[in-house]
Amino acid sequence: MATTPDHHPDRALFGGDLVGLAVACYTNERPFQGLAGLMDWRFEGALSEAVRAGVVSGEAGECTYLPIRKRDRTFHLFLVGCGHTSSPGHRPGAPDKALEKLALNLTNLKIGPIGVSKADFGSDAQKALSRLTKGERVWIIQ
Repeated sequence: MATTPDHHPDRALFGGDLVGLAVACYTNERPFQGLAGLMDWRFEGALSEAVRAGVVSGEAGECTYLPIRKRDRTFHLFLVGCGHTSSPGHRPGAPDKALEKLALNLTNLKIGPIGVSKADFGSDAQKALSRLTKGERVWIIQ
């Protein structure tokens, strides 16, 4: 698993270093905060629309793949359900079952590299994803 501390996830994605991002999604956080909020804005409300359509709820353990086409390029987003947060913007980290589903999706879809924000998922996610994906296709980004 690569760590790219000099990159912001937004710049890494739109600069072409990454093909996608995993973002934390909470059941009680609307509008989205953190990286999910930034990606919702950059993709003109696509994440919010997925919630309104019932595709995403943010339940703990959920992992939804959301490919988005923009400017002749496909961006691969994974909305990782982290359950309930104690307050908007608080990032307690993703449950193990959500990280396991993310790793399974990445392995089965053979998509990468994707970025995972340390600010959204915490340092425990780095260890878990490294173990689950054997270090492939995932960058931990500040």
